[in-house]
Amino acid sequence: MLESFLQILAGRRPKRTPWVADLTYWIDSRAATDPVAAAAKNEEGFLALCDRLKVMPYYWYAQFWAGEPEFEGVTVHEGTSGDTRQVEWRLPAGELLAVYRRLGGTWSEAPARYPVQDERDLDLLLDLMERRRWRPAHLEEYPARLARWAQQGGLPCLGFPRSPLSALFTEWTGFEYGSLLAMDRPDKVHRILDCMEQQERPLLEAITRVVDARDVLEQTN
Repeated sequence: MLESFLQILAGRRPKRTPWVADLTYWIDSRAATDPVAAAAKNEEGFLALCDRLKVMPYYWYAQFWAGEPEFEGVTVHEGTSGDTRQVEWRLPAGELLAVYRRLGGTWSEAPARYPVQDERDLDLLLDLMERRRWRPAHLEEYPARLARWAQQGGLPCLGFPRSPLSALFTEWTGFEYGSLLAMDRPDKVHRILDCMEQQERPLLEAITRVVDARDVLEQTN
């Protein structure tokens, strides 16, 4: 399946249709009662489950994100109570607060309160973005993991931060507030988006230093 998957990415007709499934929700929802799902919480068990289901290993969130945010002069507090999770960013000029609620039966969560509610929050978000850096994560061990997964016909995916506009609407403002603020204060919104874009470049450079497409092709031979 890996060979066919790479053929699709290269724009060629694959020999077969690879089945790439995100098993995370099934694993997390059943791990407490199902020994197969519990075993799949670690890498060896996950690869074994994919082999059993004839799924191409691709998504494994334990080592998925290629970058972790770091902030200078900011204190981040996160806490969970029941089905509610809160994240607070404390800056010298004020605080931003996000609230998320877990949706019963879906094993996922959705924002109940976005951090940015008005122009004052927008100023705080600009300050927060100027203090943020992306620290590369899970890259040093990636070549070894790539070799292990290729033996199972898989390719470990690396998650990259959302693009700036998507990140602004999805993570910080919501679509309604984000649209209004973009119309009312386009200067500040553009500065935030430019800051987000600039922060991506060192992370991209770190990824390309570690991950070479030729390594992937060699694993399939």
